Amino acid sequence: MKILYLTQILSPSIGGGELLFFSLAKGMLKLGHRVHIICHKKKRIVSGDIEAPNSGIDEIERMGAIIHYVKPEEDTNGTNTPGRNIFSAVKIHMGYTINALRVANNLVRKGEIDIIHANMYTPVIPASLFGKFRRIPVLMTLHNPTIDSWKQWSSQKGVPRSASFLGPIFEKIILRLPVSAVHVESKKVRDQLRLINPQAKTVLVYNGVELEEDLDLASKLQYDKYILYIGRLVAGKNLQTVILALKKVAQIMPDAKLIVMGDGPLRQEWQELVYSHNLHNSVSFLGHISNRKTKYEILAKASAVVFPSISEGFAMVPIEAFQMSKPLLISNVRPSDEIVDDGVDGYLLPPYDPDKWAEKILFLLNNPDICRQMGSKGRLKVLETFNMPAVLNNMERVYKSLVSK
Repeated sequence: MKILYLTQILSPSIGGGELLFFSLAKGMLKLGHRVHIICHKKKRIVSGDIEAPNSGIDEIERMGAIIHYVKPEEDTNGTNTPGRNIFSAVKIHMGYTINALRVANNLVRKGEIDIIHANMYTPVIPASLFGKFRRIPVLMTLHNPTIDSWKQWSSQKGVPRSASFLGPIFEKIILRLPVSAVHVESKKVRDQLRLINPQAKTVLVYNGVELEEDLDLASKLQYDKYILYIGRLVAGKNLQTVILALKKVAQIMPDAKLIVMGDGPLRQEWQELVYSHNLHNSVSFLGHISNRKTKYEILAKASAVVFPSISEGFAMVPIEAFQMSKPLLISNVRPSDEIVDDGVDGYLLPPYDPDKWAEKILFLLNNPDICRQMGSKGRLKVLETFNMPAVLNNMERVYKSLVSK
């Protein structure tokens, strides 16, 4: 098949949605399909501890991916957060839409597209237009409807205040555009979409990780006196709950640490929270790390991974934790119950209760053997369900079904 992927940002390290599309492109190339990708041209990033988010792109180009970079340039710094006013934001999205249509039209005329797979949000606009007027099947991936979260999102530094009322309108329009099917990553997302667009045809394919990534690290697994947070430092990630839990943990176990891997507009606010509670020796902010080996080396020595987010579709971090045999402490909000079996491979915790988080953090840091046992059960889930070969097989089946129709 000839597959066209539409995603504004192409990166294996910025966020879960971006990683999914990067991994799909890489996997479909391995399966022998022809792959085109239309994404923003990115400015080179040089910013303190932030590594370039373009890492890994050269690899899929060598494998045969044809990447079409379109203007305007996107200066994302690894946080995937727009530092612009509403007018420049509209310019970015309109520019991508217009240029993606131009490139895709040339590909259609050359017979280079059998199916289009579009990432949320803006890429769905040119994809749906081609689906309607060129009769090409279109699959849209919906990671997590955020209609009720735009007010919180717009409160962040660098995000236009107008996003609080324009965002929900834009999202509802996108979710009602005509596409062949909507790929959802969890039952939670499927249920939410049905409330917005009851007529949408959905296909459920869980996320997965590449199994070969950790082979050279398997012998290095340790359970040291630290817990690890991986993710963007943005609204909804709820990291403040874990930071407040560390205050109690540090009183009982002074050598315990929280390592934060990621960056975003709330980094300064959460660093100030750390200093205000005199936790600067207990919490370390590493910034964004795009090098997967470095990331997995840090993950390999953690006792557990914390994931306090209150709004996710199906995040990659939990299954990356399981991949490295680490138990997971996760907020008890959907779809965490589709990932974690409470008390078996992790714990489902009240999202805003630092005392409960502190209790389980202390328990795991004091019991490395239990961490190992719980982590191994999570690892088994990855081997059986949450792995990239399974995702690719399921997605290839979806593609073939849509193309045949």
